[in-house]
Amino acid sequence: MTSTKETTPSARAQKLLKVLIERYIHEGIPVASKALAIDSGMDLSPATIRNILSDLEDQGLISSIHTSSGRVPTDKGYRFFVDALVNFDAPNKTLDSLTEIEHSTQSNQGLIKSASDALSGITKLASLISIPKQKQSYFTKIEFLRLSTDRVLAVLILDNYEVQNRVLYVNKEFSTEELSLCASYLNERLSGRLLSEIRKDLLADLTSMRTSISELMMKALQITEDSYSSKDTEILISGETNLMDIKELADVQKLKQMFDAFSQKRDLIHLLDKTIASPGIKIYIGKESGYEIFDECSVVTAPYKTADDSIGVLGVIGPTRMPYDKVVPIVDLTAKFISSVLKSDN
Repeated sequence: MTSTKETTPSARAQKLLKVLIERYIHEGIPVASKALAIDSGMDLSPATIRNILSDLEDQGLISSIHTSSGRVPTDKGYRFFVDALVNFDAPNKTLDSLTEIEHSTQSNQGLIKSASDALSGITKLASLISIPKQKQSYFTKIEFLRLSTDRVLAVLILDNYEVQNRVLYVNKEFSTEELSLCASYLNERLSGRLLSEIRKDLLADLTSMRTSISELMMKALQITEDSYSSKDTEILISGETNLMDIKELADVQKLKQMFDAFSQKRDLIHLLDKTIASPGIKIYIGKESGYEIFDECSVVTAPYKTADDSIGVLGVIGPTRMPYDKVVPIVDLTAKFISSVLKSDN
């Protein structure tokens, strides 16, 4: 077995490695020594280039599929390239696209969704963005409006002026006086209290009351519960079909497994949580993600902050052969854009 050298490549080896990886990212085919000699512009003999490539292979940075074929980067080679060799581009076109989003009138969640769509459109990869758990909300007020004999509109207002409207289907017709009485009771008992603390006390009250408006109050309680549980992290995914156009990922079974992972989202949440736990832009190459389904992918993520300082994460998933010089700055800029807009709207 060949031992892997852990020494840092020489300056000329690094230059050849950079040229090799850039060419492979662009063309997607193994890179031959002759092509490296031309692209690098280095005055090296074919034998010298072969020796350098042999050293890079011993170091685990490149590999050859067949003895007579050219070389391709390994995950370790991509890691060295990203950490030490790549020159990141300034994503000017991205800024133009994001500015257009900022000037459109939409909710915060609409803006986040639009930014995710733009990210997948610009990078031609799959984008994902988490909408974070919000800080705990307080009950402010609830109002009821009779729509018909069996339908009541409930309007719930939370402390951050978030308004939620819900149509309640009831088993009896409530009068305007009964709706007003129910709303007054709930507002007096619950105003200023955390949604997470409401259920226990209110359930005890309703059990003892057994009045005609108990049904309506129970449904109102369910609204507050739904509002509280909806604060869990949500993940939006855009551009999954972009992955179908990438030859390394175009295997039907592989795509099915990846789309299943997108659907379940559990692993994605865990992966994005790594970025929250360790702030800053993160690049997971191949097996670095820790999830087998992404072993042949790279995931680039960056955190963003909402108006209440909750942290969300956005990123892209694509092949390890992605143009890191362009993708990484685009992800970083998009995260900073979302943070800036959400903060300015506060």
